[in-house]
Amino acid sequence: MYEYAKKSEYAPVRKELEKIIKRVQNEMWEKYGLTFQFQHNRKWEKASCNQDPWGNSGYDFDYNMIIQRWENMDYNAKTVKQSFMVA
Repeated sequence: MYEYAKKSEYAPVRKELEKIIKRVQNEMWEKYGLTFQFQHNRKWEKASCNQDPWGNSGYDFDYNMIIQRWENMDYNAKTVKQSFMVA
């Protein structure tokens, strides 16, 4: 069971996560010519992060990665996923 996390608790983690995503953006552009945006999947700030209050699994941030441009569109979904995982 998950519950909403307090912003004061998850804000530093979210900031670090977004730094990592920005590094992935740079790497995906340099290696594959791919650009993407990221955004929260939820509309309300309150609902932007969940946590397991009884576990040690961290936070569940819900982001969408939206591919805008890919120079070589011959790749399939599996290749795209693997490229993100490597980055």
